[in-house]
Amino acid sequence: MQAAYREISDYVDDKYKDASPAKVGDFLAKADCWIIAHALAKGGTVVTRESKVDKTSQTPKLPNVCEKFEVPFIKHSICSSS
Repeated sequence: MQAAYREISDYVDDKYKDASPAKVGDFLAKADCWIIAHALAKGGTVVTRESKVDKTSQTPKLPNVCEKFEVPFIKHSICSSS
């Protein structure tokens, strides 16, 4: 899992650092990389509220990083009751 984490964090840093170092820092400071690494290492699926963004986006998003590493992901929408 640590090797997967390193590969994912290196990718995010390389792809996004020039345009948005603060957003890279935010992504890496949270559990996002560990969630993807765990799914990659154990054959899991990532569940996220985030939506995939255009490939030209300068913000790392879980669905885009999952797609890069061929990690399955699903979007979870939260329903609230009044």
